[in-house]
Amino acid sequence: MADVDSATCPRRPGHGPALAVVTPTHGRAALVAGMLASLQGARAGTGTEVEVLVVDSSGPAEAAHIAQACHGTGARYLRGPLSVRAKRNLGVRNTCAPVVLFLDSDCRADPDLLREHLAVWTGAGATMAGASGLTRFVGEPNWVWRIAEHTPFLDAFGFAERFPGVQWAVTNNLSFSRTVLEQLGGFDEGLPYRLGWDDIDLCLRATRGGYYILTAPHAVVYHEKATWNSLGGLVSRAWRWGRLRFWALRKHPWLKRTDPPKQSAMTLVAAGLLGAAALTRHTWWPLALLALWVPLTGLLLAATRALSHRWTLRDLGDEWAAEGLMSLHDLATGLEALRHGSPVWLFQRLIFSDGHLEGEYAGEVLRSWAHIAMLGLTGLALWLTR
Repeated sequence: MADVDSATCPRRPGHGPALAVVTPTHGRAALVAGMLASLQGARAGTGTEVEVLVVDSSGPAEAAHIAQACHGTGARYLRGPLSVRAKRNLGVRNTCAPVVLFLDSDCRADPDLLREHLAVWTGAGATMAGASGLTRFVGEPNWVWRIAEHTPFLDAFGFAERFPGVQWAVTNNLSFSRTVLEQLGGFDEGLPYRLGWDDIDLCLRATRGGYYILTAPHAVVYHEKATWNSLGGLVSRAWRWGRLRFWALRKHPWLKRTDPPKQSAMTLVAAGLLGAAALTRHTWWPLALLALWVPLTGLLLAATRALSHRWTLRDLGDEWAAEGLMSLHDLATGLEALRHGSPVWLFQRLIFSDGHLEGEYAGEVLRSWAHIAMLGLTGLALWLTR
């Protein structure tokens, strides 16, 4: 983990910026320009000095556009590595502001964003680590976005409307104490992939260490749906976050709950049962059923939810596709665990103790029961064709 050391501040204490905004980016020149333009009005409304730093790893052409946008809006432009975690740490090291707001490049600031974040920090005690703002998604949705809405992947963006304080938050709109960042050593650059779960990890280390994180429901950013409208991007998120969930469990074992039967465990039981049937009966149809196991289970689960929600056929299809994504997410976690010699993950869940993911947990339980029902139907099919 890279250390986040105190920045060299040329000004006297109390005379530097009250807040620094740090935005990591790679490409996205047009989105960065829009984000910086939105910060102009927000900075003017604070009545105090706010520093903006963009840490960029783009190629020469886009880097020139981003640097020009920074120059035109009074933001500082820094070159950084590809890792988003390392970019954020670099931004923290290059400011002397006592509070750092992490803002993503595909977000636009509400005019009151900075003022609302600063208001939460007014009179904050020494054990306050951060403040999580609210994210509202804007832009034209497509069919991929509709699928994403049926997953729990978007839940954390609305925590500020649901909770007065949180155990963890996402860093597209999160202000953090610079002192606490230094004490924690910043974002963990040792996690796999160049982005993902580092915000959750940072917050969990803070709250586990006795700090607290408040929410700021009036500190709003507007997130472009366009960066979620790609099927490849959504599948990549599900796979990456599934793998990183294993590392979160390894780093934060107090979140672990033994709770069989788990989806991945049930799938392995089905694979063993149907594989044995194919070998002993010298027939191919159990293998065909195995290939259809996840789609059929997802359809069963989607149909169960559709009955209670009065969904249309399109809603049913979106839920079915979302179940496929969640199966991929779970598979990625299981494979990462097996790859590192930890098959016990097949019988464990990652549960956050303060109820922030109660909806996801309920979905996991329902998903497990859908697999149990499929196992029962499979057993019945094998018995009838014996």
